[in-house]
Parts: sequence; C-alpha cells; structure tokens
Amino acid sequence: MAKRDSNNEKMNDVFKKLIRSYGMTSRFNEFEVVQVFSEIMGPVIMKKVANAYVYQHKLFLELTSAPLKQELSMEKTKLINMINKELGQDYLKGIIIK
Repeated sequence: MAKRDSNNEKMNDVFKKLIRSYGMTSRFNEFEVVQVFSEIMGPVIMKKVANAYVYQHKLFLELTSAPLKQELSMEKTKLINMINKELGQDYLKGIIIK
C-alpha cells in the first residue's frame, strides 16, 4: 500500500486552481453568485424569480411579484454584502431589479 504524500490540498483549492488555469474564473464567479443568491432566498422566494443572471459584476433579477421587487430594492446593500461575504470576495457590485 502506498503512503500518502505530505502535499495534500483541499479539493476546493484544487478546483479553484483548475478554474483559474483554464481562464474561467469570471464565468465561475457569475454562476456562484446566482447559486448563493438562490440559497439565501430559499425555494419559496425563488419561485417568484423569473430569471437571474450576472453581467459585469451586477446581479440582474427579473421578478414576477411587485411586493418582492419593492422589498428587494430596499435591501439591495444588505443583500450585496451577504452574497460577497458568502463568496469570500468583493465580487458583486450591484443589483438591478426588473
């Protein structure tokens, strides 16, 4: 049986290095922002989100509920901070609600 190498790395670190080496960091970050947003909002609120995507460090949300639009527009800064904290970097710069 072979011994383990002492240069063990976490799978998350190896995955991020692989993404960086292929030049896909920005695309991966865009995907991760939408994933974190859906985790924060939960499945009930996500049913009212028709479309969510990231373009130029801004999260674009198309909503089907007027009260939800109003609520999210008042909490944009808090939501941006929560998403950036979850990502571990200052990636998201704004939220556009349609």
